[in-house]
Amino acid sequence: MPEEVVFDHLHATAFQHTPLGRTILGPADNIKTLTRGDLADYIATHYTAPRMVGPSTIPRLFLACISLTHLYQLLGRLKPMDVLNVAHMLS
Repeated sequence: MPEEVVFDHLHATAFQHTPLGRTILGPADNIKTLTRGDLADYIATHYTAPRMVGPSTIPRLFLACISLTHLYQLLGRLKPMDVLNVAHMLS
């Protein structure tokens, strides 16, 4: 995916000589050695119910504020008081 490659290069440049400059996927040689079984084991280990985040674990007010903030930013209409007004209305 082209955007991932762009971000890999961006991070490599911005965070030179630090771990943050490395791709999260690891070196290409490591990726090529992964098997379907490796991925299935990883998913079975790390994608379990106690590790998942869902609506019941995130306060409703927080979700509403974040959602509206991003919506208003996309529409170019976010004003500093909008988030506080929404928080006040929902509390």
